[in-house]
Amino acid sequence: MIMTKIIYKIFPILTLAFALSMTACLTDSEYDNNQIGINPTNNKNYVEVHITSDNNTNIISRAYPTIGRDTTITKFIAINLTSGAATSDVTITYKDLNMTTGDPEYSYVVDSLVNVLGFALADATKMTDLNNGKVVISKGSSTGYIAVKLNPNNLIGSSYVFGIRITAVSDSKYTISNLTDGVVKFGAANMYDGQYINSGSMIDYANAAFTGAYPLTVNLVTQSANSVGYYDVKVWGDYFHAFMNGSSYSGYGTFAPVFTFNADNTVQSVTNYYGQAVPPANGRTAQLDPSGINKFDPITKTLYVSYWMNQPAVITPHRTHFVEVFTYVGPR
Repeated sequence: MIMTKIIYKIFPILTLAFALSMTACLTDSEYDNNQIGINPTNNKNYVEVHITSDNNTNIISRAYPTIGRDTTITKFIAINLTSGAATSDVTITYKDLNMTTGDPEYSYVVDSLVNVLGFALADATKMTDLNNGKVVISKGSSTGYIAVKLNPNNLIGSSYVFGIRITAVSDSKYTISNLTDGVVKFGAANMYDGQYINSGSMIDYANAAFTGAYPLTVNLVTQSANSVGYYDVKVWGDYFHAFMNGSSYSGYGTFAPVFTFNADNTVQSVTNYYGQAVPPANGRTAQLDPSGINKFDPITKTLYVSYWMNQPAVITPHRTHFVEVFTYVGPR
């Protein structure tokens, strides 16, 4: 699938507001501005976790600035009533999925993040769940939130995962939907995280009408302690790489690069945000071009990288070649 867009879409990005007390309190503008979560107006009496707006994977990445004190994140995970506002208070019970694999309720998603990708479980030394297993959706509201407390400085050096599963709802007129689980990958914002201007070149060997749309405003969003995902700000407001199809903006469906770095700030690998070992149905994966300049300059905060998008069903060995320079603008 190739997606085309004629006009710019400027999406608000995550903003962080800190109180001047010893304990900071963070709201989440991604929820407030409808970038994530759902619009609870489908008139079905479901209760569900839905922290991503465009798919059912219910996994999201978060990165917090290292402010060095306990911080309350008031909207860590949202739980929604899909039929709209509650006519009376509704209590949602959930369980923590960060448990041993011996438990039959252990989430395979959490398991794969920990045992395959190397994330750490968020225990009480890293994060405190302030809801203690229950979320109350108040009368007149359709959404309740799990709030957590953490010190971002304690997250430095590792990437953590916290998952929940809805197990019960107090009001019998609501049914738990198939979106029972929500998983947050989180950590301290790494040194590569921020907003950048992406300039460079792009060649699609299968379709000459597809050309670069540079310069592009993008966010590089922390995915782990040493990786960032490519989030388009200028056109899509999502994890996609925009380009031009004639005079219109377009993008490759389910494709966005993730850059992983070595300790010396060279680029270790480029992978697809939507799947690499098991790619999306369109078969799109990403691959580092080792012949290019692939490094991050920590002094100027400039990233130089060359990589391919592969799609063997269309053309081999590589479909699209990107040679890009990311110039740091500031925090995202």
